[in-house]
Amino acid sequence: AVAFYADGNLSAAEYEWGDLCQAAPPPPPSTPTNPVFANVNKAAQFMLDVEGATISRECEDFTTGVFLPCDDAGAPPNLSNLHLT
Repeated sequence: AVAFYADGNLSAAEYEWGDLCQAAPPPPPSTPTNPVFANVNKAAQFMLDVEGATISRECEDFTTGVFLPCDDAGAPPNLSNLHLT
């Protein structure tokens, strides 16, 4: 719309601006209505729960072998202590 307005094409700019103001379609439901998709989602959530319960949240300083606490992403709080050589 701005490019049309800058070129002096006011009618095209107004048309573009009107298109930008159209209502967006509603998002899909968070829980699928298709039973196959719903079961796939349940299985995926179950696997994430199992992974969260079994994953080690400790990191190792490769120089000393000392375990360091990690955040949920697996990154140690202070990366300057790690020597990745």
